[in-house]
Amino acid sequence: MTPASATPLLAIEALSARYGHVEALKPTTLSIAEGEFVAVLGPNGAGKSTLLKAIMRLIPSRGSIALRGRSISDRRSDELAVQGIAFVPEGRGILGPMTVRENLDLGAYARWRRRARCEIERSRDSIFTLFPVLSERQKQVAGSLSGGEQQILALGRAMMAAPTLLLLDEPSLGLAPRMAAEVFQALEKLNLTGLSILLVEQKAPLALKLATRAHVLRGGRLVSTIDPRAVTSREELARYYLGLVH
Repeated sequence: MTPASATPLLAIEALSARYGHVEALKPTTLSIAEGEFVAVLGPNGAGKSTLLKAIMRLIPSRGSIALRGRSISDRRSDELAVQGIAFVPEGRGILGPMTVRENLDLGAYARWRRRARCEIERSRDSIFTLFPVLSERQKQVAGSLSGGEQQILALGRAMMAAPTLLLLDEPSLGLAPRMAAEVFQALEKLNLTGLSILLVEQKAPLALKLATRAHVLRGGRLVSTIDPRAVTSREELARYYLGLVH
């Protein structure tokens, strides 16, 4: 983990967002260090997805966002992708009629002007090495993949942009336990390459196995910060969810 004195990779301060008159995300402050795996936990409607959308400038928000100490609060979503932030939304967003390979190549759109085609091909090859199932199925129509395979394809497509920070919204949603475990194994592989990850997830036990730190949102407010090593039971985790432990 990056020392506390170092500039964090991502720092958000007093970030808030509304849907009409409803303040879905109350002023929230948190940071992510280089190479860190941070989880944001909480029940449905807690504001977790809103947090990611606000960071990605997909919804109007207030507050400040900085990447390596430089403000990105006024950047568009496509500009954030160029600067190294990749986002895998809930529902994965893959293009079902296109092949696995075509979906991966779409992930490199932010790099076409900055990198030679051969470099992008090397990125694709490294993703095939990291996720052999994508190599095996590269000519297969993406919509015919299983739910877990589609999620891994969404991860691979995000990695084609060569990000330094990956934001994920509920990657285990709708997956059987075995497939969810495979997706989280893929996330562990990515984190071990040095990729920083900010994960929004309802299934706390899965997230806490990988996270170096976790935050709990409830009612749009950050109520607790968790050291995953300190959680030894579901009862103790419930205390964090209720804001009884900060």
